[in-house]
Amino acid sequence: MSTLLQLTNYAREECDASGNGDLTTLVGVTGESSRFKNWIIRSWEEIQEMQADWKWMRAAFSFVTTANDGTYTSAQAGISSRFGRWDRTYCTVYLTASGTADQAELEWVDYEEFRSSCLTQPISDSRPTHFSIGDANELLLWPVPDSALYTIKGDYFKSPQILSADTDEPELPEQHRVIAYSAMKKYARFSASPEIYADASEKERMILSQFRAKYLPAFYLVGS
Repeated sequence: MSTLLQLTNYAREECDASGNGDLTTLVGVTGESSRFKNWIIRSWEEIQEMQADWKWMRAAFSFVTTANDGTYTSAQAGISSRFGRWDRTYCTVYLTASGTADQAELEWVDYEEFRSSCLTQPISDSRPTHFSIGDANELLLWPVPDSALYTIKGDYFKSPQILSADTDEPELPEQHRVIAYSAMKKYARFSASPEIYADASEKERMILSQFRAKYLPAFYLVGS
């Protein structure tokens, strides 16, 4: 694992821009050191945003329904921070009193269809069988849960992690140097250094290719 400070120092060293040696802190840095720090921070954001379905950004949620309420925000689903979006490929329901032996998958319905086929019907309180995502990024259940308590479980994708402190570590499971290679490309553009850009680009490309094979859902096709 690598910290923000370590990645900044690595990028500086690889670009032969480390000056008097490694930085001991990023607090209060100025000039080129500040640029390297910001390039690392931005590069990590960009890698996280590169694909919508990176597996390392997926997390689980679970909550108990409220009677007569079919609309739930991320906070109501127990997600306290860094909510990005719901994973529409997986959502289940079970009667809380019965436990997971009663668990069944909810069927996904696109919001336009959900709105026309479900929300236009008379309100029918029962065990939910379908789910959708509304325009305000809320989780929608149909039928609306009745007075029985149901547990809803599913996955969501976190919003990008923002590095700030010296010791902050990217949530990336491996090969953190890909972040430094991306930052080195930014340095190369800034300093007009084509050799550094070419070398960093090739190293970044190889690692990202491995990531796409390892950390994207199986339905992604080669070349996508």
